Amino acid sequence: MQIIKPKARQTVLDLARRPAAPAFLAPTGTLSAATATVSVGVGFLRCSEVKVGGGTDSLQEK
Repeated sequence: MQIIKPKARQTVLDLARRPAAPAFLAPTGTLSAATATVSVGVGFLRCSEVKVGGGTDSLQEK
């Protein structure tokens, strides 16, 4: 028969430390960098399209 121990309770201090842990910061930083890159790329492509003249219809009010 195996003895099951209860989980240790987390304190507010433990919850405050969790976002500063490398296991949290690395994936979060990677995701935010990828999101920023996609946002800049989409904005750049949209501006390039308008500059060339391909997207002017959607910018003008009808």
